[in-house]
Amino acid sequence: MEEILKRFEPAHGNSSFMLWGTILAGLLFLGLCTWLLLKKEEGQKRQLNIILAMLFFFLGMISFGTSFFTFWTQQKTGPVILYAEAVETVYGKVAFAQIKNASITTMGNKSRINPQQQRGGSRLLLLEENSGKAHVLSEDNYDIQLIYNAIKSAIKKWEEENK
Repeated sequence: MEEILKRFEPAHGNSSFMLWGTILAGLLFLGLCTWLLLKKEEGQKRQLNIILAMLFFFLGMISFGTSFFTFWTQQKTGPVILYAEAVETVYGKVAFAQIKNASITTMGNKSRINPQQQRGGSRLLLLEENSGKAHVLSEDNYDIQLIYNAIKSAIKKWEEENK
């Protein structure tokens, strides 16, 4: 069994709040929908209740959809484990000998006025294997500068030992 040098956990700070907030909002909207449909009204009021119930139903479905995709995102971001001769991400384990390139890049939208500028970018850590497979880690979920520095120093140490 290989010795773990470092373990980096993802940061789920905002997404946990989003998950539980959207679940509660979905339950609230579906409860309002049910209450409006069960309410005894006649004529115009009944039609208004049905339209409002439909609106609350759609808002509830949007809330539950948001909570589902937030949960899915949380499941797709796992720990990054650094070993003496390999690194493991949610995309799999790769030996240092198989790493072609490790870099930090910025992804974002280009400005319409000046295409040389980027707006609202997010930094990404890219680990590229010799086979072409990429391990992409976002700064939204990880401290990528810390991970990048740890990987670079571990690879340098590994290269010195295997000369």
